Amino acid sequence: MHSARSLVLSVIICVVICAVARATDDEMAKKRAAEVGLQPGMMLDQSTAVLAKGLLPPEILKHYESGEFANRIDQTLYRFGQ
Repeated sequence: MHSARSLVLSVIICVVICAVARATDDEMAKKRAAEVGLQPGMMLDQSTAVLAKGLLPPEILKHYESGEFANRIDQTLYRFGQ
């Protein structure tokens, strides 16, 4: 009986630790994306629209923020500002 309780408690602890680690991984991925910005291969959609702030006109950005638009970011050969 004592062994069964220990096993159940161990499983519960593992599940909680994994859930916390997963949340931390998701938060870190969002933080990394915000630091790096939009990159080729990323999807510009409602979840990443904040990264396009200042890059797109507000009247276009609002469509991404609302989930109306979604586009994959492609690589360009043009060097802006040169």
